[in-house]
Amino acid sequence: EFMKAALYARYSSHEQDGGESIDFQLERCKSYIAEQGWSIEDSMLFIDQARSGTSTYRREDFNRMIALSKQTRPPFDVIVVWSTSRFGRNMEESAFNKAFLRRQGIDVKFVSQPLPDGEGVMGHVGKLIESVFEWTDELQSIQTGQYAFEGQRQVTQTGYSGGGRPPYGYVRAEVPDPGGKIDKDGKQVTYVTFEMDEDKAEVVRRI
Repeated sequence: EFMKAALYARYSSHEQDGGESIDFQLERCKSYIAEQGWSIEDSMLFIDQARSGTSTYRREDFNRMIALSKQTRPPFDVIVVWSTSRFGRNMEESAFNKAFLRRQGIDVKFVSQPLPDGEGVMGHVGKLIESVFEWTDELQSIQTGQYAFEGQRQVTQTGYSGGGRPPYGYVRAEVPDPGGKIDKDGKQVTYVTFEMDEDKAEVVRRI
């Protein structure tokens, strides 16, 4: 059956490891679309770069795609995504969006997670497996957030900045780890501290 496809790709700022880069997702999803014999126009590529999947907030292209699906005659019949985690990492929100799309007659396909579909038992099995993927995606997102918070806590307890803008009158400065720690790429670990901004220091003193 000839169908018009849309393609959605996303990564968040801490996921730029090359494994699921935007280029990787586009390449694999386009290949899948070609294998199915579907068509896709350049205007039907929706990409959110450096956007978290825990919410659709600030995911401009995702929201634009959903808005187009609300039309009486949507411009696509199927949305192709590399994995459930790219579609979103909030289980309830992802399930709601997919249910809405399918009510509109728009299917959602995950290239790296082929699932059985249909109206019978296998269709229900596919939905169950998809729910397990979504639950795992959300759990991984929660764990990543906890690891990031713990890392920031350890940094601030050693007297360095955990991130963000410096206070007025100061500038950011990178300093090497006093113990000479090396990261996984063999580079020296550095931390951020604040140094006085002489141009603004007089204002602070006057205040």
